[in-house]
Amino acid sequence: MKPAHRIASLTGELCARRLALARERQIALDPNRPKANDCNGKIKLDLKKTFGDNEERHKHELIRHMDNVTIFQCHAIKGELECHTTDQKKKTVDKAWERLKAIKISAALQNEQFKSLMPKTVRKTYKNLDLCFIREAFKIAEDALTGKDNPLRTPDDHIIKGFPQLGDLEPTGQWWPRNPAELKTIDPKEYLNAKIVLRKKPPGWMTKENMIRLYEKAEQARAKGLFIKIDKEDLECNPVYAFGVEQGAFIVQADGSKYYLKIRMCLDFRRFNASWQATEFMRLLSNKNITTMTDILFNGDIATDPTQKKFENCPGRNEPRDMHADLKPEWRKRILNAHASGKITRKVGFLKTDFSGYYHQFPVRDPKLNVAATWNPFKMEYEYDQGLGMLFGHASSPYEACRISEQLMGIINYFFEYPAAIYIDDTVALTTLDDCAERTENIRKLFEMAGLVLAEEKLETTDKDGTLEVLGMEYASLNDGVLFYPPEKKLDKVSECAAVVKYQAHPKKYNDPPEYILELPDKRELNQKDIQRFCGVVIFSTYLSGNSRFGALLRPIHGWCADGVVEKLRFHEAERKMLARQVNTVEEQVLKNPPLKIWRSPRRPQIWISSDAAMPEKDERGLIPAMIGALFGSVEQGYSYVAEEVDTTSLQFMTKVHIGVLELMAAATALQVFHKPLQGFRVCFQIDNSGAGCALVKGYSSCLAQQAIVEITNEIMARFGLEVYWVFVKSAENNSDYTTRPELLRHFLNTFPGSSKKEANTRKLISDINRKYGEIIRYLGPWTAYTLILRKQKKTPTQNGPDERFKFEPIALNLVPSLWPDLWTCKRFREKWRSEIGLLERQGPVRTVRSQRPASFKESVKTRAKVTKEDKKTTRQMGRHGRH
Repeated sequence: MKPAHRIASLTGELCARRLALARERQIALDPNRPKANDCNGKIKLDLKKTFGDNEERHKHELIRHMDNVTIFQCHAIKGELECHTTDQKKKTVDKAWERLKAIKISAALQNEQFKSLMPKTVRKTYKNLDLCFIREAFKIAEDALTGKDNPLRTPDDHIIKGFPQLGDLEPTGQWWPRNPAELKTIDPKEYLNAKIVLRKKPPGWMTKENMIRLYEKAEQARAKGLFIKIDKEDLECNPVYAFGVEQGAFIVQADGSKYYLKIRMCLDFRRFNASWQATEFMRLLSNKNITTMTDILFNGDIATDPTQKKFENCPGRNEPRDMHADLKPEWRKRILNAHASGKITRKVGFLKTDFSGYYHQFPVRDPKLNVAATWNPFKMEYEYDQGLGMLFGHASSPYEACRISEQLMGIINYFFEYPAAIYIDDTVALTTLDDCAERTENIRKLFEMAGLVLAEEKLETTDKDGTLEVLGMEYASLNDGVLFYPPEKKLDKVSECAAVVKYQAHPKKYNDPPEYILELPDKRELNQKDIQRFCGVVIFSTYLSGNSRFGALLRPIHGWCADGVVEKLRFHEAERKMLARQVNTVEEQVLKNPPLKIWRSPRRPQIWISSDAAMPEKDERGLIPAMIGALFGSVEQGYSYVAEEVDTTSLQFMTKVHIGVLELMAAATALQVFHKPLQGFRVCFQIDNSGAGCALVKGYSSCLAQQAIVEITNEIMARFGLEVYWVFVKSAENNSDYTTRPELLRHFLNTFPGSSKKEANTRKLISDINRKYGEIIRYLGPWTAYTLILRKQKKTPTQNGPDERFKFEPIALNLVPSLWPDLWTCKRFREKWRSEIGLLERQGPVRTVRSQRPASFKESVKTRAKVTKEDKKTTRQMGRHGRH
């Protein structure tokens, strides 16, 4: 937000700008009618028209951007809440089967017409799959829920000719369209006319045993009619090469090696996918969607988000990703009424099933372009097969399959009123233990009616203990709610990957390492893949968690994943020890991370609060200090506000403040001051700075100063048990904007004379920020902090040059002597540090903060360029043998 001009200096053009801003606020202005204390009678503010019911003002914004649940699932949840007896459920199911059978009969006539137009390969691939029935049933459901006539979401030519493979994905209107300006021009002829170059060697990283198993997979596909073997001379384009990926359960053999029971055939479609692009945003309904449905079922509000992992409404993402988002306000009312009339009192469970060979049931338009090359380990050469259906690895396969999956999900939601979601080919439905068997049978019959093949061995339901593993996460059904957490095997994998990295980083600490570490090919060498594997397992194990700390905890470890970092710092003992400590910290936090709890409890009422900040500025009176403010209350109950000046010179790590830091300080202050009246409510917090809002939602920021304030804010919310949902609003709609402008604040107090001012302890907040900033720097380590801080100065986001906001942070690098005194006592470390950063020589571990601004990035580059050959030689020697 740009610095606001004071009303005291409003003349000419500035007055016109304020009038325009006031119109956006819907403030009634009368420039010709004077009033006392209103800035020389130039404007009059009717604030009572501005301050209304916040929930009514922003209700649409909250719901419009909630992409975690569809209107089909809202209809199913509403039906689940309204059906209380067995007779009501039976009537719903019987009516659904009557309607579906009628649709099946009408779709059979269209199927006969289409079959006469289909090529032989398309008819052979479909087998019993009935896309006409699926799209007709989905159209009936969509028309009923939207109240308008919608087109068929599967085009005729896709059913008759097969699904296209090259070019742009044909939009159907089922998903939100991509911005045409972001799409590139694709010419499929570049791939078709490319010279055919065939490989002669197998994948070098695959074992001979796995190559045999992969070849057996290809033979099975030929036996099922999915592959048609062709000669090398018949190739019309470059083939895609197959490789095997080990998955699932494994057996530990006598020699200690792992034998995976399943190997999946994957195909390298990278060159092929370069000639295809999506024109719509694909919607994957995974665990986040299931947790949201569970929460709505218990608490009855579709505006609820169990884990806010993104900023719903901010510049650059003003459009929803749901084609029916404008219907969400009406569905919210219906679900609230249904929840008030009757709540779910039975124990909620889950069922899941899986399709068999899902991709292979969708025919491709041109099988000659769908050629897979598989290595024959017996003849020691590649064999080539035409795939009649979609193959695993093509970018269009999940798009086309998920379209059909979402249509099937809509049929289950609408006709049977079962809250369910389908993630590609995995179907997950909410149920009760009493109805589990019946719902499983109905879903099975529906899929059989659609001609889909189910994997019977993957049909699972909530067991007696109330647990079920769904999409890699464990669901525990309790009498009063549901717990979501990673299974034990995932946590064991986190510990295993952490032990590998810690042993490689600091092998001297382990006298008796585990056996799986000793089996590594090179036990003492840091491996970039092992670090990446650890980060990936941690992210998967914590993404379904209300704790947002893991992004910040993983930041320095992600730094080791960059190319060249491991080779540069592998022999630096201090850095390796620090990596081991960082990995150990992340492991401890993951193992202690509590499960996500969704309880059957009274719905928390919403309450609104806002905050704002203003940058320092100069006018004829001199320098006006930075301001932070917050506003809480309502027109009926009265307002309480915070309006405090901030002494930014007390922030030890900066010489210049930027607005993002002040906005976060205002948010932390608001929660600290008003924590008592906010407890027990779902707090909708308005903030008008998208960068600060995104940092609060994600739990970390690339700016370390903002990161410190975010962690302090999270500590405040945890200490007082606050449930906060961050909502972005424009500056013109942020009521706290009045608290940071003294003249506007006077008009506000004249309008609401009963408002009370709350005092905020900004000195303590600044002290906490300084302390937290030091903790962050200490955790990151000197070289990671150096990379994060100075990397910002290399960016030039505007035509005016480098981003000035991040030039204050290099002064924080002066904290190194006090944070790592053991490193600073080493002469070679000081020489290397000064050569990289260009700081003046320091004597001993005593910290001295420079009053002047540190050297800019360009000056640092010049300083590094002046390093002599002798210094470079010393640095290289320290890298090889540097022990402190």
